[in-house]
Amino acid sequence: MKRLLSIMLLLGIVATGFAISNTYPMVTIGYSFNSDAKFNDPYDNDTGLGGVTIGMKTMDVDFAYPMFFHNNRTIFIPSGEYSYVESFYKHEPEHTNNQKMTDFQIGLRLYRDFGSSFRIKAHVAPGLSSDYRNDISSDDFVLRGGLTIDLRLSEYLSMEAGAVYDTPFGRQEIVPVLGATWEKGDFYASALLPLSVDVRWKWNREMTFGVLGNVSGYHFNIKDGEPEEDEIYDDDFQVVDYLEYSRVDVGPIVYWNIFDNFWFDIQSGVTFRKNFRFYDKDEEEMRFMDYSSEPSWFLSITTRYRIPMPE
Repeated sequence: MKRLLSIMLLLGIVATGFAISNTYPMVTIGYSFNSDAKFNDPYDNDTGLGGVTIGMKTMDVDFAYPMFFHNNRTIFIPSGEYSYVESFYKHEPEHTNNQKMTDFQIGLRLYRDFGSSFRIKAHVAPGLSSDYRNDISSDDFVLRGGLTIDLRLSEYLSMEAGAVYDTPFGRQEIVPVLGATWEKGDFYASALLPLSVDVRWKWNREMTFGVLGNVSGYHFNIKDGEPEEDEIYDDDFQVVDYLEYSRVDVGPIVYWNIFDNFWFDIQSGVTFRKNFRFYDKDEEEMRFMDYSSEPSWFLSITTRYRIPMPE
């Protein structure tokens, strides 16, 4: 039981491959905290999850540096992303256990403009994601990517369509996306369905208020090893090899441009639709167990620094 509970602590990483990239050199550092949430055990407590609560804190560091070609009609954006996740569960007031993991990816985006109203965007981002208990193997490898087309319909309205290959719903799969953006004056609204909705209103030069909702998920390779004699999963489910996790975050957000090239963002809200699927792979078949947890609240703080570009 201890091992299954520890694996449940690997709750997810924000900002997966479908996140929008900026066309400025940017360094981003973020910290997020997700409060304790009780597990819903569909197996009538056979796995010992009755009363168990799960929480998480995450730190992310991202870097991107665009390069412009062909009179700025072609943009290459190399990037790197590192995430450190520490998750914890509480089975009893005096019994708390922590679990740590990291994710690292190197990406490349390509923006290509055809005239003033048509743009193609593509990206690929190979990486490693695991609890790294054993040596790195091909099972730790994760590939993300996407291809979308932007079409400007008017001075204020543009649309986007395409697909991403990512893990927003836990499983690594191709997800078709359709989006629209409206920007007029101090008002901005954007949706990339089924992944994100972003609405903002610029109050003054320094402050912007908004509401942000997004789906995030991940697929973890778990180096679980062999079960101990006293561990209890159920009669057949012994070792967890993979975890798929997804969630929805919704809440108000404040963007503060403290001084030139430096921003401070803070968001708080509700996390819900948290789903977990645990896989046990043996030589004959792939078995799985599904769980969910109750809604919880989250707090996210992000700092962004735009690196000045040479003239």
